[in-house]
Amino acid sequence: MTSYLIIGVAVAIYLLFRLWYYGLGRKASPELIERTLQALREGGIDTKRCEYVRTLLEQDDGKDLVMVNLLNLKQPIAESRAKLQQYSKTFLGGALKRATHPVLLSTAATGNVESLNAAGGDEWRSAFIVRYRSRTDMAKILLETFDSPHHNLKLEALEKTIGFPATVSGMAGGIKKLVPLVIALFAALLHIILV
Repeated sequence: MTSYLIIGVAVAIYLLFRLWYYGLGRKASPELIERTLQALREGGIDTKRCEYVRTLLEQDDGKDLVMVNLLNLKQPIAESRAKLQQYSKTFLGGALKRATHPVLLSTAATGNVESLNAAGGDEWRSAFIVRYRSRTDMAKILLETFDSPHHNLKLEALEKTIGFPATVSGMAGGIKKLVPLVIALFAALLHIILV
């Protein structure tokens, strides 16, 4: 009987994790799309960028995606880094309830070692990749955070930035694979101890 209980609890925990991490696959509603675009327009985002967001949300497949951000901080770097960290804590604190989390934070080891047909030869000093559960969640998070006081911390910290959404076609490891393995490991250890 104990074996079945351990297996049942492990499966229940995994199903709860799966529901939180993958969501219900709901697509962005026309109303959410329009509210998001209105907020961007009111915040001064240009027409071209708003159309990119419209396309992104209208093509919502209910699956996760990542936002790839290239960043350069303003001088003095330490002050800008502190502002960006404060922004990130507030942003990610609210986003975590929607299974949004950082995937990668990196600092350039040197300048660009490859630059093919890149106008202006921009040098980027940091990369920050954030995983979103869905495009719908991305829009809701944007509505909660865009043009807020903590969003201004980001603007004050950055000299320049580029961000683009990308669909995930493959990722070795990560939370999707780690959590089920950890649950299975604890279930197996409990089984060994109790049975």
